[in-house]
Amino acid sequence: MSVPPPSAAGQEGGKHVVILGAGVIGLSIGISLLDAPSQSSVPLAVTIVARDVPSSAETKQPASYASAWAGAHHVSDAKTAKSRWRDRKTFEVMQALISNTCGVRKSIDDVVHEGSAPPLGLFYTDQIEYWDAQQDAREDAEESKVLDWYPDYEPLPRSDLPAGVVSGCSMTTLSIHVAHYLPWLFERFQALGGRIIQSQVKSLQDALSAASSTAGPQANALVISPGLGARSIEGLQDPTYVLRGQTLLVEAPWLEHRIGAPGSRRRCRWQGTSVVRSQGFRDTYVIPRGEGKFIVGGTRLKDDEDSEGRSSTTTEILDRVLTICPHLVSPDATLEERKSATRGVRVAAVNVGFRPARDGGPRVERGGSASYPSISGREGEVPVVHCYGFGGIGYQASWGAAFEARQLVYEALGLPALRQESTLRSLSLV
Repeated sequence: MSVPPPSAAGQEGGKHVVILGAGVIGLSIGISLLDAPSQSSVPLAVTIVARDVPSSAETKQPASYASAWAGAHHVSDAKTAKSRWRDRKTFEVMQALISNTCGVRKSIDDVVHEGSAPPLGLFYTDQIEYWDAQQDAREDAEESKVLDWYPDYEPLPRSDLPAGVVSGCSMTTLSIHVAHYLPWLFERFQALGGRIIQSQVKSLQDALSAASSTAGPQANALVISPGLGARSIEGLQDPTYVLRGQTLLVEAPWLEHRIGAPGSRRRCRWQGTSVVRSQGFRDTYVIPRGEGKFIVGGTRLKDDEDSEGRSSTTTEILDRVLTICPHLVSPDATLEERKSATRGVRVAAVNVGFRPARDGGPRVERGGSASYPSISGREGEVPVVHCYGFGGIGYQASWGAAFEARQLVYEALGLPALRQESTLRSLSLV
């Protein structure tokens, strides 16, 4: 898959940026470069080179293309000020995308609990967070900082906590229907003039060669966002590792009802819910997906590269999830069905994805350079920007990470820095 060479780089002073990887991070970076505020007048051409790209068709993506298999929702798990900034900036942009796509700038109250995900794939939902282990006062304060900025945030009274839970909160957040949102990003990138080249590359040199034909412009910067590819691509070989996630797509239309006349918008009767374990991760969650469907999960198995769903894991997930959302069981399930492996729940699909995790967390920095193969006829070193290793938080950090990477690209190209609060020109934010 490719389109003609980009034209912007051929304009006077124009630059050509190549991005390796078309997951949620790579696509967001591409859009952020092409839809940057008008503070920079330098024309940019952007080419994405990737083995896997989004598809709106019924195409089964490989488990290693983690962005296609995410749940997903925006619930911050930030441990540092930098990651909190990424998450908050991403939430801000996603809110603006909802308003922009709807054609009017709707308030949260206008669209909260929207039952059917729009083509954009973003919609508001109530969220409950539970913690299953007591933390010391310092940790409690830190957890509050992580989530207290969400709309409608409130600590839950102890009387509302289920057994085995020591604290909790409620808030409004966003559900992300990735089967809509990822293709939307893909189409938006191309609509802005971005070029896609679908190709499997083995090295950074290969990526540069694929993006720059003999008739096309030479790259001026290379952004690396290859997911798990970071561990094997020659010239990078950063030891990222797999966190195997198994989730279930569950149908529960009885948890949705219409308000008002036929055809009016639907409200989800069951909020998103997560349980935070003492180790600090969420392995039990329910994510509303609209149209009476939910994503439930999950697992976080390091270095487990089995891409097939396991029936035993499905049962383990359901046993955990039904303690926080028992209404997922079909009202007409027989006793025999309730004792079966699926516990009387209508499991429509079992999904497996490999989250691209990295020791030390995400890598977002300038570092080193890449060069063209000698046979290409190109010369010179191309500065490299790294932006990968987000594990299971790629969606909730995506726009913040993209804006960081954009600043680093501008720095590498010698362009004036954008203001820190800058987002996307089309959103009319900053």
